Amino acid sequence: MRKRPFGALERSNIRYWLIACLLLMVFATATALLYVTTRDNLRSADAFILHNGSAVIVSLAGMVILFCLYMFQRQIDLAQLRGRLFREKVQVETLKGKLSELSALFEVGTAINLRLRLDGIMRIIVRRLPNCLGADRASIMILNPSTGILECKAAWGHESERAQNQKVKIGEGISGWVAAEGRPLLLHGRQLGRFKAFAKIDQKITSAMSVPIKLKRLTVGVLNVTRVESDDCFKRQHLRLLCRFAENVAGVIRKANIYEKLDARKILLEETNQDLMSLNQMKEVFLATLSHELRSPLTCIVSFAELLHEKEKTLPEKERRKFVSMMHEQACKLMELTEQLMDLSKLEKGVLELELTEIDINEVIHSAYVALEPTARSKNIELRMDLDLALRPILADGTKLRQVVLNLVGNAIKFTDEAGRVVVSTRASGNWIELSVEDTGIGLSNEEISRIFGLFAQVSQSSQNRPKGLGLGLYLVKGFVDLHGGRVTVESVKGEGTTFKVYLPTKLEKDSEPHVSEEKLPVSLAA
Repeated sequence: MRKRPFGALERSNIRYWLIACLLLMVFATATALLYVTTRDNLRSADAFILHNGSAVIVSLAGMVILFCLYMFQRQIDLAQLRGRLFREKVQVETLKGKLSELSALFEVGTAINLRLRLDGIMRIIVRRLPNCLGADRASIMILNPSTGILECKAAWGHESERAQNQKVKIGEGISGWVAAEGRPLLLHGRQLGRFKAFAKIDQKITSAMSVPIKLKRLTVGVLNVTRVESDDCFKRQHLRLLCRFAENVAGVIRKANIYEKLDARKILLEETNQDLMSLNQMKEVFLATLSHELRSPLTCIVSFAELLHEKEKTLPEKERRKFVSMMHEQACKLMELTEQLMDLSKLEKGVLELELTEIDINEVIHSAYVALEPTARSKNIELRMDLDLALRPILADGTKLRQVVLNLVGNAIKFTDEAGRVVVSTRASGNWIELSVEDTGIGLSNEEISRIFGLFAQVSQSSQNRPKGLGLGLYLVKGFVDLHGGRVTVESVKGEGTTFKVYLPTKLEKDSEPHVSEEKLPVSLAA
């Protein structure tokens, strides 16, 4: 039930009037008795009675004077009480207005400025709150859910630097108790009780309030307000107002957290959208390049087929064989391209399986050398093999390893200028076999090295007219080597050349799943 603001004053006033009425009744009764006594004495005409009559008059006058003085004093007390209550009511209403305006300001400001971070909001709160409550210092402590520790996020006012970066465990100290119990606390000067051990005597705190900040009945922080060396102490109405304000602070914190999550989500969506745009661009480049790669051999095959059909009887046997050989070469390119696309699809789906057999890696390299040596000779590039003939056979997929060598050596020839050099070498390195492809080509920048093994990755071309690929070669190289439990590294200097190194394990169980172990790789891979 809500109490009336001046109920105590009204009850006191009623008591005063009841006492006044009682005094008047006593006065009337005494007057009547004295009157009867005086009348009887007057009948006897005695001098003594006249003397008693004067005493009666004096007594009555004294009683009236005392009564008037008593009533005057009570009215003075009543006026003082009324004035004090009125001032307190005005003060409470003023505080309510200030806190309501401040709460509305926080809500409106947060709603308008969606980029305002939680730290900024808390700094605003602790700067404005002391003025509203007539306090000397204010601070906000927020609970870190991962550690269960209250951390001071903002402080303002008298010696606020002491509160900066303060940390309190739940249940310890004044703020820790408020957070653990979820109840507000009002303390005065020396009336500290159980919290006396946590009082800072050198700060001469007159009064302090600590209230919990709750979100859905869960305490997320503590709001502290302090008066230092003040004549007045906080009252219960101040504590109630601060609790109401803490509810608004909790709402602002909740909104700020939501906005921060939305900002983080927005950044993530922007990054994802950028990645999708990049992928879409790469897809367009890939489709355009794929169309070109398919069109060139198909055009060649169709053209030679038409010539063979039209000049079937007149075409010399030598030219016929040349055309058939070129058609076969272009068909092999189409077959190789088709196999790359099929391998890419299986690799992306994680269903690509190796056909493991014992192979001599030097033989795989020699096979690739025979296939690529004419291309190197046409560009006047020295293609040289430096193989360790003492290497033992390893368990691997010969087809996939041949494709690895073809891609690495083919790229080396492609990006090496005329009169350059490409060296393919092998050597044993502990439990690993090292395959190295070194060239004197255009080299790679650090940015290109970081993305060279990505899907559809393209290396920047020089001014010379070099054919573009699909950007699948090195991606498939890394995928095939990873399936064998190995690793690929690259070292390059822009304008001087590049060295690719492939490390393959000498032992690989036929039924085991390949796995790359960083610790078991050669020391040269540490960089």
